[in-house]
Amino acid sequence: MSDDTFLTTDEVMDYLQINLRTVYRLIKAGRMEEAREIYRWFRPLLDLDVSTYLVQNIKLAEIHAIGSNDRVRMPRQPLRGDRRARAERIVLDSLARRPVLPAI
Repeated sequence: MSDDTFLTTDEVMDYLQINLRTVYRLIKAGRMEEAREIYRWFRPLLDLDVSTYLVQNIKLAEIHAIGSNDRVRMPRQPLRGDRRARAERIVLDSLARRPVLPAI
């Protein structure tokens, strides 16, 4: 993978070891607390996904997840200041607290 390549959704899911249906299956099986734990972990990352700074957030996450860089194409600029600090806290916290998905 080159430095200016984005991860695909499937690559991100593989890296995070997430199956899109895991939370749904846990709920259907009545395992609500396990589903909540995964949701509470994932929710802040979803907020980064709906930001108008989506591309910059992805690039910042790649720095910490795969050792990439935060270069983006113009007219975008890498995140800076408070916006970068907030996104970085979310990413680092999420990586540190990534739950082990239960078998279902």
